[in-house]
Amino acid sequence: MFNCNASPVVRYCSFVSNHATHNGGGMFNGNGSLPYIVGCSFMDNTAGLYLWHGDWSDYYSWDWGYDEELGHGAGMANRGNSAPTVIGCLFSGNNASWSGGGMHTGGIDTDAGIAGLDAGFTSGDAPMGVCGDTVPGSGKCTDRLHAGDLLGDDDLAMPSIIGCTFMNNISGWSGGGMTNGRYSSPVIQDCHFIGNITMWNAGGMKNSLCSTATIDRCFFSNNRTGWNGGGMKNGSASAPTVTNCVFVGNEVVGLDYNDDGVIMSGGGGGMKNGGGWGDYEGAKPTVTNCTFYGNSVTYTSNCGNNDGANGGGVKNGQDTQAVYTNCISWGNTPNNVLDSTYDNPEKNADTTITYSNIGGGYPGEGNIDANPLFVNAPTDVSLRSGSPCIDAGTDMSPDVVDDILGVARPRGRAYDLGLTTSSSLRRSQAAGARIRHGCL
Repeated sequence: MFNCNASPVVRYCSFVSNHATHNGGGMFNGNGSLPYIVGCSFMDNTAGLYLWHGDWSDYYSWDWGYDEELGHGAGMANRGNSAPTVIGCLFSGNNASWSGGGMHTGGIDTDAGIAGLDAGFTSGDAPMGVCGDTVPGSGKCTDRLHAGDLLGDDDLAMPSIIGCTFMNNISGWSGGGMTNGRYSSPVIQDCHFIGNITMWNAGGMKNSLCSTATIDRCFFSNNRTGWNGGGMKNGSASAPTVTNCVFVGNEVVGLDYNDDGVIMSGGGGGMKNGGGWGDYEGAKPTVTNCTFYGNSVTYTSNCGNNDGANGGGVKNGQDTQAVYTNCISWGNTPNNVLDSTYDNPEKNADTTITYSNIGGGYPGEGNIDANPLFVNAPTDVSLRSGSPCIDAGTDMSPDVVDDILGVARPRGRAYDLGLTTSSSLRRSQAAGARIRHGCL
Protein backbone atom coordinates (compact mmCIF):
# COMPACT_ATOMS: atom_id res chain seq x y z
CA MET A 1 0.00 0.00 0.00
CA PHE A 2 1.28 3.48 -0.95
CA ASN A 3 -0.20 6.41 1.01
CA CYS A 4 0.67 9.84 -0.36
CA ASN A 5 -1.12 12.74 1.34
CA ALA A 6 -3.75 10.21 2.36
CA SER A 7 -5.34 9.20 5.66
CA PRO A 8 -7.00 5.80 5.25
CA VAL A 9 -8.31 3.70 8.13
CA VAL A 10 -6.87 0.19 7.80
CA ARG A 11 -8.25 -2.47 10.15
CA TYR A 12 -7.34 -6.13 10.53
CA CYS A 13 -5.58 -6.52 7.20
CA SER A 14 -2.57 -8.67 6.30
CA PHE A 15 0.36 -7.48 4.20
CA VAL A 16 2.32 -10.60 3.27
CA SER A 17 5.29 -11.26 0.94
CA ASN A 18 5.27 -7.90 -0.80
CA HIS A 19 8.44 -6.28 -2.16
CA ALA A 20 9.76 -2.76 -2.75
CA THR A 21 13.10 -1.97 -4.33
CA HIS A 22 13.61 0.92 -1.92
CA ASN A 23 11.07 1.95 0.78
CA GLY A 24 8.13 0.18 2.40
CA GLY A 25 7.67 -3.37 1.18
CA GLY A 26 4.33 -3.74 2.95
CA MET A 27 3.28 -0.08 3.30
CA PHE A 28 4.75 3.33 2.56
CA ASN A 29 3.43 6.50 4.23
CA GLY A 30 4.61 9.85 2.89
CA ASN A 31 3.76 13.43 2.00
CA GLY A 32 1.84 14.25 5.17
CA SER A 33 -0.15 11.03 5.33
CA LEU A 34 -2.07 10.29 8.55
CA PRO A 35 -3.24 6.67 8.26
CA TYR A 36 -4.87 4.90 11.21
CA ILE A 37 -3.81 1.24 11.24
CA VAL A 38 -5.21 -1.26 13.74
CA GLY A 39 -4.74 -5.00 14.24
CA CYS A 40 -2.84 -5.60 11.00
CA SER A 41 -0.06 -8.10 10.21
CA PHE A 42 3.03 -7.23 8.17
CA MET A 43 4.81 -10.50 7.44
CA ASP A 44 7.63 -11.64 5.15
CA ASN A 45 7.80 -8.40 3.19
CA THR A 46 11.12 -7.27 1.67
CA ALA A 47 12.80 -4.02 0.66
CA GLY A 48 16.02 -3.65 -1.34
CA LEU A 49 17.80 -5.69 -3.97
CA TYR A 50 20.45 -7.51 -1.92
CA LEU A 51 19.02 -9.13 1.18
CA TRP A 52 21.05 -10.44 4.10
CA HIS A 53 19.79 -13.64 5.70
CA GLY A 54 21.56 -13.76 9.05
CA ASP A 55 25.04 -15.16 8.42
CA TRP A 56 27.51 -12.85 10.20
CA SER A 57 30.44 -14.52 8.45
CA ASP A 58 29.24 -12.77 5.27
CA TYR A 59 30.28 -9.36 6.61
CA TYR A 60 33.56 -8.76 4.82
CA SER A 61 32.30 -9.95 1.42
CA TRP A 62 28.74 -8.67 1.63
CA ASP A 63 27.60 -6.21 -1.03
CA TRP A 64 24.66 -4.02 0.07
CA GLY A 65 24.53 -2.37 -3.36
CA TYR A 66 24.44 1.29 -4.34
CA ASP A 67 22.38 3.86 -2.45
CA GLU A 68 19.50 3.66 -4.93
CA GLU A 69 19.36 -0.10 -4.40
CA LEU A 70 19.17 -0.01 -0.59
CA GLY A 71 15.98 -1.11 1.12
CA HIS A 72 14.38 0.58 4.15
CA GLY A 73 11.35 -0.43 6.16
CA ALA A 74 10.45 -3.81 4.71
CA GLY A 75 7.24 -3.99 6.73
CA MET A 76 6.47 -0.26 6.78
CA ALA A 77 8.31 2.95 5.88
CA ASN A 78 7.23 6.37 7.21
CA ARG A 79 8.71 9.47 5.59
CA GLY A 80 7.63 12.80 4.11
CA ASN A 81 6.21 14.42 7.27
CA SER A 82 3.85 11.49 7.79
CA ALA A 83 2.33 10.69 11.18
CA PRO A 84 0.62 7.30 11.10
CA THR A 85 -1.03 5.78 14.16
CA VAL A 86 -0.25 2.06 14.36
CA ILE A 87 -2.03 0.06 17.07
CA GLY A 88 -1.88 -3.63 17.92
CA CYS A 89 -0.02 -4.72 14.79
CA LEU A 90 2.42 -7.57 14.16
CA PHE A 91 5.64 -7.10 12.18
CA SER A 92 7.29 -10.48 11.63
CA GLY A 93 9.80 -12.00 9.21
CA ASN A 94 10.34 -8.82 7.19
CA ASN A 95 13.77 -8.21 5.61
CA ALA A 96 15.28 -4.86 4.56
CA SER A 97 18.66 -4.80 2.86
CA TRP A 98 19.73 -1.65 4.74
CA SER A 99 17.62 -0.39 7.66
CA GLY A 100 14.43 -1.10 9.55
CA GLY A 101 13.53 -4.72 8.91
CA GLY A 102 10.13 -4.26 10.53
CA MET A 103 9.76 -0.47 10.20
CA HIS A 104 11.78 2.56 9.13
CA THR A 105 10.78 6.06 10.15
CA GLY A 106 12.27 9.39 9.04
CA GLY A 107 15.43 10.18 7.08
CA ILE A 108 17.92 7.67 5.75
CA ASP A 109 21.62 7.33 6.54
CA THR A 110 23.72 6.07 3.64
CA ASP A 111 27.37 6.15 2.68
CA ALA A 112 26.66 8.91 0.14
CA GLY A 113 24.95 10.99 2.79
CA ILE A 114 27.76 10.51 5.30
CA ALA A 115 30.38 11.43 2.70
CA GLY A 116 28.67 14.76 2.03
CA LEU A 117 29.03 15.96 5.62
CA ASP A 118 32.33 17.78 5.23
CA ALA A 119 31.09 19.72 2.21
CA GLY A 120 27.97 21.00 3.95
CA PHE A 121 24.44 20.55 2.65
CA THR A 122 21.12 22.21 1.98
CA SER A 123 18.92 19.38 0.69
CA GLY A 124 16.91 16.56 2.21
CA ASP A 125 19.27 13.99 0.71
CA ALA A 126 22.20 15.32 2.71
CA PRO A 127 23.58 13.71 5.84
CA MET A 128 22.85 14.61 9.39
CA GLY A 129 25.50 16.39 11.36
CA VAL A 130 25.63 17.66 14.90
CA CYS A 131 22.30 18.90 16.27
CA GLY A 132 23.71 22.29 17.21
CA ASP A 133 22.93 25.94 16.57
CA THR A 134 24.45 26.40 13.14
CA VAL A 135 23.40 27.82 9.80
CA PRO A 136 22.19 26.05 6.64
CA GLY A 137 25.00 24.80 4.44
CA SER A 138 27.36 24.32 7.38
CA GLY A 139 27.03 20.54 7.46
CA LYS A 140 25.21 20.65 10.78
CA CYS A 141 21.56 20.50 11.79
CA THR A 142 19.62 23.42 13.14
CA ASP A 143 16.79 23.17 15.64
CA ARG A 144 13.88 20.78 15.07
CA LEU A 145 11.34 23.54 14.39
CA HIS A 146 13.28 24.58 11.30
CA ALA A 147 14.50 21.12 10.30
CA GLY A 148 12.36 21.07 7.18
CA ASP A 149 14.03 24.22 5.87
CA LEU A 150 17.41 22.51 5.98
CA LEU A 151 16.71 18.84 5.42
CA GLY A 152 13.53 18.59 3.40
CA ASP A 153 10.29 17.05 4.60
CA ASP A 154 11.38 13.54 3.60
CA ASP A 155 13.42 13.45 6.79
CA LEU A 156 10.50 14.19 9.10
CA ALA A 157 8.08 11.58 10.45
CA MET A 158 6.11 11.39 13.69
CA PRO A 159 4.36 8.02 13.99
CA SER A 160 2.63 6.72 17.10
CA ILE A 161 3.32 2.98 17.55
CA ILE A 162 1.25 1.41 20.33
CA GLY A 163 0.98 -2.20 21.47
CA CYS A 164 2.82 -3.68 18.48
CA THR A 165 5.12 -6.70 18.24
CA PHE A 166 8.31 -6.69 16.12
CA MET A 167 9.55 -10.26 15.91
CA ASN A 168 12.17 -12.05 13.81
CA ASN A 169 12.74 -9.19 11.38
CA ILE A 170 16.09 -8.71 9.59
CA SER A 171 18.10 -5.81 8.23
CA GLY A 172 21.50 -5.71 6.58
CA TRP A 173 22.79 -2.53 8.22
CA SER A 174 20.73 -1.22 11.15
CA GLY A 175 17.58 -1.71 13.16
CA GLY A 176 16.52 -5.30 12.68
CA GLY A 177 13.19 -4.52 14.32
CA MET A 178 12.96 -0.75 13.76
CA THR A 179 15.07 2.19 12.63
CA ASN A 180 14.09 5.70 13.64
CA GLY A 181 15.98 7.73 11.08
CA ARG A 182 17.34 11.22 11.15
CA TYR A 183 15.02 13.88 12.55
CA SER A 184 12.21 11.44 13.25
CA SER A 185 10.24 11.81 16.48
CA PRO A 186 8.19 8.62 16.97
CA VAL A 187 6.23 7.74 20.10
CA ILE A 188 6.54 4.01 20.86
CA GLN A 189 4.55 2.50 23.72
CA ASP A 190 3.75 -1.00 25.00
CA CYS A 191 5.69 -2.72 22.21
CA HIS A 192 7.74 -5.93 22.15
CA PHE A 193 10.94 -6.34 20.12
CA ILE A 194 11.82 -10.03 20.06
CA GLY A 195 14.41 -12.02 18.08
CA ASN A 196 15.22 -9.34 15.50
CA ILE A 197 18.70 -9.35 13.92
CA THR A 198 20.96 -7.07 11.90
CA MET A 199 24.47 -7.40 10.60
CA TRP A 200 25.78 -4.12 11.99
CA ASN A 201 23.78 -1.71 14.22
CA ALA A 202 20.99 -2.51 16.66
CA GLY A 203 19.21 -5.82 16.60
CA GLY A 204 16.05 -4.42 18.18
CA MET A 205 15.95 -0.65 17.52
CA LYS A 206 18.25 1.98 16.01
CA ASN A 207 17.71 5.64 16.89
CA SER A 208 19.65 7.49 14.26
CA LEU A 209 21.23 10.91 13.89
CA CYS A 210 19.23 13.72 15.52
CA SER A 211 16.16 11.57 16.16
CA THR A 212 14.15 12.13 19.34
CA ALA A 213 12.15 8.97 19.96
CA THR A 214 9.95 8.56 23.04
CA ILE A 215 9.99 4.90 24.09
CA ASP A 216 7.85 3.80 27.03
CA ARG A 217 6.85 0.44 28.50
CA CYS A 218 8.63 -1.68 25.88
CA PHE A 219 10.39 -5.06 26.04
CA PHE A 220 13.59 -5.84 24.11
CA SER A 221 14.51 -9.51 24.28
CA ASN A 222 16.77 -11.90 22.36
CA ASN A 223 17.69 -9.42 19.64
CA ARG A 224 21.15 -9.82 18.07
CA THR A 225 23.59 -7.75 16.09
CA GLY A 226 27.06 -8.22 14.66
CA TRP A 227 28.69 -4.97 15.76
CA ASN A 228 26.91 -2.94 18.45
CA GLY A 229 23.66 -2.43 20.31
CA GLY A 230 22.03 -5.83 20.70
CA GLY A 231 18.79 -4.38 22.05
CA MET A 232 19.14 -0.71 21.08
CA LYS A 233 21.70 1.57 19.42
CA ASN A 234 21.39 5.31 19.93
CA GLY A 235 23.42 6.93 17.20
CA SER A 236 25.37 10.15 17.20
CA ALA A 237 23.34 13.21 18.20
CA SER A 238 20.20 11.18 18.90
CA ALA A 239 18.28 12.04 22.06
CA PRO A 240 15.77 9.30 22.86
CA THR A 241 13.76 9.18 26.07
CA VAL A 242 13.55 5.57 27.26
CA THR A 243 11.27 4.86 30.24
CA ASN A 244 9.90 1.75 31.95
CA CYS A 245 11.63 -0.61 29.49
CA VAL A 246 13.26 -4.03 29.86
CA PHE A 247 16.35 -5.28 27.99
CA VAL A 248 16.85 -9.03 28.49
CA GLY A 249 18.98 -11.57 26.60
CA ASN A 250 20.13 -9.31 23.78
CA GLU A 251 23.52 -10.03 22.22
CA VAL A 252 26.38 -8.60 20.19
CA VAL A 253 27.96 -11.56 18.40
CA GLY A 254 31.01 -9.84 16.85
CA LEU A 255 32.33 -9.61 13.29
CA ASP A 256 35.49 -10.51 11.43
CA TYR A 257 35.86 -6.81 10.69
CA ASN A 258 39.26 -6.94 8.95
CA ASP A 259 38.88 -10.36 7.34
CA ASP A 260 41.82 -11.62 9.41
CA GLY A 261 40.05 -14.13 11.64
CA VAL A 262 39.92 -11.72 14.60
CA ILE A 263 36.38 -11.22 15.90
CA MET A 264 35.70 -7.67 17.03
CA SER A 265 32.70 -5.62 18.12
CA GLY A 266 31.64 -2.16 19.23
CA GLY A 267 29.79 -3.50 22.27
CA GLY A 268 26.61 -2.70 24.12
CA GLY A 269 24.73 -5.97 24.52
CA GLY A 270 21.63 -4.26 25.90
CA MET A 271 22.21 -0.68 24.73
CA LYS A 272 25.00 1.15 22.89
CA ASN A 273 25.12 4.93 22.91
CA GLY A 274 27.13 7.03 20.46
CA GLY A 275 30.31 5.98 18.73
CA GLY A 276 29.04 6.62 15.20
CA TRP A 277 30.63 7.92 12.03
CA GLY A 278 33.34 10.55 12.43
CA ASP A 279 33.50 13.11 15.20
CA TYR A 280 29.80 13.82 15.56
CA GLU A 281 28.19 14.92 18.78
CA GLY A 282 27.57 11.97 21.08
CA ALA A 283 24.19 10.46 21.87
CA LYS A 284 22.14 12.02 24.67
CA PRO A 285 19.68 9.36 25.84
CA THR A 286 17.59 9.82 28.98
CA VAL A 287 16.94 6.39 30.48
CA THR A 288 14.64 6.04 33.50
CA ASN A 289 13.30 3.05 35.43
CA CYS A 290 14.73 0.53 32.96
CA THR A 291 16.15 -2.93 33.65
CA PHE A 292 19.10 -4.56 31.84
CA TYR A 293 19.66 -8.25 32.56
CA GLY A 294 21.33 -11.17 30.79
CA ASN A 295 22.58 -9.15 27.83
CA SER A 296 25.99 -10.05 26.44
CA VAL A 297 28.88 -9.20 24.18
CA THR A 298 30.32 -12.52 23.10
CA TYR A 299 33.67 -11.11 21.95
CA THR A 300 35.73 -8.58 23.85
CA SER A 301 38.53 -7.93 21.37
CA ASN A 302 40.11 -4.50 21.37
CA CYS A 303 38.72 -2.32 18.58
CA GLY A 304 41.03 0.53 17.63
CA ASN A 305 41.70 2.70 20.66
CA ASN A 306 38.50 1.62 22.39
CA ASP A 307 38.64 -0.26 25.66
CA GLY A 308 37.70 -3.67 24.32
CA ALA A 309 35.61 -4.88 27.28
CA ASN A 310 32.54 -3.71 25.41
CA GLY A 311 29.74 -3.33 27.97
CA GLY A 312 27.44 -6.31 28.18
CA GLY A 313 24.57 -4.31 29.66
CA VAL A 314 25.27 -0.76 28.48
CA LYS A 315 28.16 0.85 26.62
CA ASN A 316 28.48 4.62 26.35
CA GLY A 317 30.67 5.61 23.41
CA GLN A 318 32.46 8.69 22.18
CA ASP A 319 31.17 12.04 23.47
CA THR A 320 28.02 10.41 24.82
CA GLN A 321 26.11 12.30 27.52
CA ALA A 322 23.76 9.61 28.78
CA VAL A 323 21.63 10.04 31.91
CA TYR A 324 20.34 6.97 33.78
CA THR A 325 18.04 7.26 36.80
CA ASN A 326 16.24 4.58 38.84
CA CYS A 327 17.68 1.82 36.63
CA ILE A 328 19.01 -1.70 37.19
CA SER A 329 21.90 -3.23 35.23
CA TRP A 330 22.70 -6.64 36.65
CA GLY A 331 23.90 -10.03 35.43
CA ASN A 332 25.15 -8.88 32.03
CA THR A 333 28.30 -10.28 30.35
CA PRO A 334 31.15 -9.32 30.54
CA ASN A 335 30.12 -6.27 32.57
CA ASN A 336 27.11 -4.14 33.36
CA VAL A 337 28.11 -0.59 32.38
CA LEU A 338 31.14 0.59 30.46
CA ASP A 339 32.16 4.11 29.46
CA SER A 340 34.56 4.46 26.55
CA THR A 341 37.84 6.29 27.13
CA TYR A 342 40.15 7.74 24.48
CA ASP A 343 43.64 9.17 24.14
CA ASN A 344 41.94 12.54 23.83
CA PRO A 345 39.92 12.83 27.08
CA GLU A 346 37.57 15.34 25.47
CA LYS A 347 36.07 12.42 23.55
CA ASN A 348 35.40 10.32 26.65
CA ALA A 349 31.82 9.39 27.49
CA ASP A 350 30.28 11.70 30.08
CA THR A 351 27.74 9.45 31.78
CA THR A 352 25.52 10.31 34.75
CA ILE A 353 24.03 7.39 36.68
CA THR A 354 22.13 8.05 39.91
CA TYR A 355 19.77 6.09 42.14
CA SER A 356 20.48 2.88 40.26
CA ASN A 357 21.58 -0.65 41.04
CA ILE A 358 24.70 -1.45 39.00
CA GLY A 359 26.44 -4.80 39.35
CA GLY A 360 30.07 -4.09 40.24
CA GLY A 361 29.15 -0.58 41.35
CA TYR A 362 29.16 2.81 39.67
CA PRO A 363 29.86 6.25 41.18
CA GLY A 364 26.80 8.43 41.63
CA GLU A 365 24.32 9.66 44.20
CA GLY A 366 22.02 6.96 45.52
CA ASN A 367 23.64 4.10 43.57
CA ILE A 368 23.82 0.62 45.07
CA ASP A 369 25.46 -2.71 44.20
CA ALA A 370 23.21 -5.47 45.51
CA ASN A 371 21.33 -8.50 44.23
CA PRO A 372 18.04 -7.02 42.98
CA LEU A 373 16.11 -10.21 43.84
CA PHE A 374 14.25 -10.61 40.58
CA VAL A 375 11.23 -12.90 40.71
CA ASN A 376 12.48 -15.39 38.12
CA ALA A 377 15.10 -13.92 35.79
CA PRO A 378 15.35 -13.90 32.83
CA THR A 379 11.65 -14.61 32.25
CA ASP A 380 10.47 -12.28 35.03
CA VAL A 381 12.71 -9.39 36.10
CA SER A 382 10.14 -7.75 38.36
CA LEU A 383 11.09 -7.31 42.02
CA ARG A 384 10.43 -9.77 44.81
CA SER A 385 9.35 -8.61 48.23
CA GLY A 386 12.43 -7.55 50.17
CA SER A 387 14.36 -6.40 47.09
CA PRO A 388 16.87 -3.62 47.88
CA CYS A 389 15.53 -1.86 44.77
CA ILE A 390 12.12 -1.21 46.31
CA ASP A 391 11.76 2.40 47.52
CA ALA A 392 15.41 3.04 46.56
CA GLY A 393 14.77 5.52 43.75
CA THR A 394 14.29 9.24 43.47
CA ASP A 395 11.19 11.21 42.58
CA MET A 396 11.07 11.66 38.77
CA SER A 397 7.81 13.60 38.54
CA PRO A 398 6.56 15.21 36.40
CA ASP A 399 8.56 13.34 33.74
CA VAL A 400 7.80 9.84 35.06
CA VAL A 401 4.60 9.47 37.05
CA ASP A 402 3.56 5.85 36.45
CA ASP A 403 4.93 2.34 35.97
CA ILE A 404 4.66 -0.16 33.13
CA LEU A 405 0.99 -0.72 33.95
CA GLY A 406 0.15 2.95 34.17
CA VAL A 407 -0.18 2.75 37.96
CA ALA A 408 0.99 5.93 39.66
CA ARG A 409 4.51 6.05 41.06
CA PRO A 410 5.58 5.88 43.80
CA ARG A 411 3.80 2.74 44.97
CA GLY A 412 5.37 2.94 48.42
CA ARG A 413 7.50 5.46 50.29
CA ALA A 414 9.59 6.25 47.20
CA TYR A 415 10.14 5.31 43.58
CA ASP A 416 11.35 1.74 42.95
CA LEU A 417 14.34 0.99 40.76
CA GLY A 418 13.78 -0.78 37.47
CA LEU A 419 10.50 -2.02 36.16
CA THR A 420 7.82 -2.77 38.72
CA THR A 421 6.67 -5.32 41.28
CA SER A 422 5.62 -8.82 40.29
CA SER A 423 1.82 -8.44 40.45
CA SER A 424 1.94 -5.21 38.47
CA LEU A 425 4.09 -6.80 35.76
CA ARG A 426 1.72 -9.72 35.24
CA ARG A 427 -1.26 -7.39 34.86
CA SER A 428 0.75 -5.24 32.44
CA GLN A 429 1.67 -8.21 30.26
CA ALA A 430 -1.98 -9.26 30.08
CA ALA A 431 -3.03 -5.72 29.14
CA GLY A 432 -0.28 -5.54 26.53
CA ALA A 433 -1.45 -8.80 24.98
CA ARG A 434 -4.95 -7.39 24.62
CA ILE A 435 -3.63 -4.27 22.91
CA ARG A 436 -1.44 -6.28 20.53
CA HIS A 437 -4.47 -8.27 19.42
CA GLY A 438 -6.40 -5.11 18.63
CA CYS A 439 -8.76 -5.32 21.64
CA LEU A 440 -9.09 -1.68 22.71
